This record gives sequence, structure tokens and C-alpha cells, in this order.
Amino acid sequence: MITQTIKGKVDYAVVINKDFQSKVIAGKHITLDEYYNQEKDKIHYIRLFMKTYIQDMQYLAQNAGNQKKVFEKALAIYKANRLRIDNQTVENDSIAQSRSAMGFLVQFMLYMSVITAILIIEDKTSGVFFRICSSPMKLRSYILQYMLAFLMIGIMQEAIILVLIKVLFNMSLGTAPILMFILFAVFSLVCVSLGILLVSVLKKAIHAYIAIILLTTPMVMLGGCYWESNLMPEFMQKIALFIPTTWVMKEVDNLLIGSWSCVEVCKSIGILLIFSIVFLIIGMMKKVEIGK
Repeated sequence: MITQTIKGKVDYAVVINKDFQSKVIAGKHITLDEYYNQEKDKIHYIRLFMKTYIQDMQYLAQNAGNQKKVFEKALAIYKANRLRIDNQTVENDSIAQSRSAMGFLVQFMLYMSVITAILIIEDKTSGVFFRICSSPMKLRSYILQYMLAFLMIGIMQEAIILVLIKVLFNMSLGTAPILMFILFAVFSLVCVSLGILLVSVLKKAIHAYIAIILLTTPMVMLGGCYWESNLMPEFMQKIALFIPTTWVMKEVDNLLIGSWSCVEVCKSIGILLIFSIVFLIIGMMKKVEIGK
């Protein structure tokens, strides 16, 4: 298959592993091996078709209670086109709406990082910051207390929004709502740490407002908050790997369609924690500049 692809006899090939069906029935994460010479537009449509088909199979397996015999009967009915299409469409619409809501939640939480920076900058402008620095309280303690306060506020806001999404708007929170909550709680820490980093770079509040346009919008776009990341060119997908929003939306997609695994969720959460630590270390290393 690889040789035929290199020779140009095959434009795009997908290898389905032997354990594909067993993973679908068990509700495990599905990965497919792809082979192609050049990234073409038509490849995106094929990927989208395969992803939709796998989602359909996972819905069948979930409704079949992850039982092989029940799944095979449901699959036979599916192939015979005797399933009610409107039921599946409603489910897909619900997932699409939930994904859009989660994307806007990510954008809203990024705004919180800018608000964190603005409040600290205003403390510097009003002189409150310097009076605190003159007191026995250490600068590091002051920053950490700010972080904890905004982290608690962010988690509370996140919890309220997720409850409203589920109860008021009747949208899906995926097959593991608790993991969804934990995922966004960790992202709250990333946003607060990003705010500390911005304080070490920005000098005026107006600079923080400009950062909303120059920083937040590209992050949510590249991270897949407005659309699925696999619809973007390959080079943009590689750039997106260095953005925390990408790892949030990746697990949001997996949790919504039920294709998540504990290993993948822990991996994404671990990467988000690394982002948070890096932002915080850089911000705290420049603590002298913060106090200027």
C-alpha cells in the first residue's frame, strides 16, 4: 500500500486494523492509519465521511449496550436503511450545538485571562500594587492569591455554564460530564496562568484590550473552537498543536461523540498542565518587571 502510494497509483489509502469492530463495540477510541502523497481538498471530505460513519457505528454500539450480537442486528438494520434517519439527525444536531457552545465557553474563559491581567495592571496604576509590595507580603504570595481567586471564580462560572447548557438548553455534555468539567477546570488554570504571563509583558490596561484581538481570536480559530481542526490545512493543524485550545477542543469532540479513552483524556489534561506551568514560570521569572 505504501509503495503504491509513493508511485502515485493510489492518492489516498486508509488501513483499518483487525480490532476495529471490537473497539467500536467497546466504545474505545478509534484511530485509522492514513497514506497519501499530497494533502488535497478531497481528502478532507473523505475524512469527514469516515468520521461521520464511525460516529454512527459508535451510536449503534452505545444503544446496543456494547453487546456484539445486539450491535450486529442493529448494523444489519442500518445497512438495510430501515433506521429512522430523523432520530440520528437530531442527535448529530445536538452534538453540533453542544460543540459550538463549548467553543464559545473556551473563548469566554480566555477573556478571563485578559481580565486577570487588567486588574493587576490597574492595581499597579492606582498604587495598590506598590503598597502591597512595601508590606510584609511577598510578591509571589500576592500573585498566587490572585491566581487562586480567579481560578475559583473561573471554575464556578464554568460549572454554572455547563449546568445551563444541560438543563436550560438541553444540550449534550457527552458520555462523561464529570470529565468534561475536569477538562475545563484545568483549562481555567491555563487561562489564569496566561493572565499572569500577560501582566509580565503588558504595561497598560489598553494593551490588554488589544491582546483580546491579537491573541484570543487566533487561538480560538486555530484551536478548532469555530470549526473542526481537521478542516484546516495540514500546516495549520501542526501549528495548532502548540496552542492550549486545540487540546481542549480535541477532548471535547471525543467526549461528545463517546470516543474518548482515559489515556487520551489524561494526555490532553497533562499537556494543558504543562502549558499552565510554562506560562506561570515565565510570568514569575519576570516578577521584577511585574513590579515596575
